Amino acid sequence: MPSSQQHVRTLVLAVSAGVAMSNGFSLQPLLPDISKSFSVGTFSLGFVAAAPQLGYTLGLLFLTPLGDRYNRKKMAYYQFIGLALCLFISAITPSLWVFLGASLVMGIMMTIVIHLNSFAANIASPEHRSQAVGIVATGVALGILGGRVVGGMLGQHLGWRVMLAMSGVLVLFCAVAIHFLLPDEPSKPVTPYRDILRSLIPLFRRSHLLKEASFAGGGWFAAFSAFWACLAAHLAQSPFYFGPQQAGLFGLVGIAGALSSRSAGRWADRIGARKVIITGVLTAFCAFVLMWYFNSALWALILGVLLVDVGLFSSQVANQARVLSLDPNARSRLYSLYMFLYYGAGAIGAAVSFTLLEYFGWSAVCAFCLGLTFISALTVGIGARSVTRDGC
Repeated sequence: MPSSQQHVRTLVLAVSAGVAMSNGFSLQPLLPDISKSFSVGTFSLGFVAAAPQLGYTLGLLFLTPLGDRYNRKKMAYYQFIGLALCLFISAITPSLWVFLGASLVMGIMMTIVIHLNSFAANIASPEHRSQAVGIVATGVALGILGGRVVGGMLGQHLGWRVMLAMSGVLVLFCAVAIHFLLPDEPSKPVTPYRDILRSLIPLFRRSHLLKEASFAGGGWFAAFSAFWACLAAHLAQSPFYFGPQQAGLFGLVGIAGALSSRSAGRWADRIGARKVIITGVLTAFCAFVLMWYFNSALWALILGVLLVDVGLFSSQVANQARVLSLDPNARSRLYSLYMFLYYGAGAIGAAVSFTLLEYFGWSAVCAFCLGLTFISALTVGIGARSVTRDGC
């Protein structure tokens, strides 16, 4: 396949993955407004923030493994349609419970991202696989952070319901692009769904690297989710008193960090993924120390956002490249196991952060995050002693 054609397809995958992933985070700058719409307090906002991530976690465990059985292109197409429907329902419902249910299903549909990432790994040559995965991961990162920026701006001027409806339309465009621009996958062996699920635990037990990557990645993503989930609520309080648009603009700083992490895949190919991961996690650790010590300084918050995103997105690119290199025949299942633990930890981190913020303040959130990143760095460092078991 010509390299230009592969590049275009990888770009389509990256953009589509970013659009899909943005929907789980675009409402975060608007959480104070949502609380007013549904007349709920700060504690309940933890459930609103965690619902998409909880749904994403369930989808990773029960839906994503089917990528090893069915055509990933068709699965992604239908999941995009389902995601659009959830967005439209969320935009019009007057009920908090319906909103939470739609958010949960929306998270399940967002596992499109896993199929798109596996697709990118499959169409790339082995020597460029980490780079292709890095491009799609950059798209996901831009979706997460850009979703906050666009969500905050549109939400403040048009309202969060209009913003969700517009997101639904954009998702439908992605479904069309996937349908017409990506190639079909070759036929796969028909494996019963029950056997696919049963194979997950043995796969996890066999790989020391998968266990290490999942535990370490879960730790730093719990910190990432805790930080970003309650950032808007923190900025709405003294001494900042920022609105949704101003809070969303912090995503621009994060985007700069995410873009700088694009080279992480290339560095992982050159010097090894483990070194990239440890460097990235320790960078985030230093950022949380900075924000904990200077907890009321705006400059420390801006610099901290930049360093957190540079560090953790770089670590994620290198970490998932390791996981995707383990077994091509079980790529969807391996990746789903990894991301199940990754986003499960993220959902817990997001929910816990609001309790910490409400009862103990922003310093407690930063302390929680720096503790998690330290444990993640320690896990990867200790795992280096067992590198020969998996070869990564």
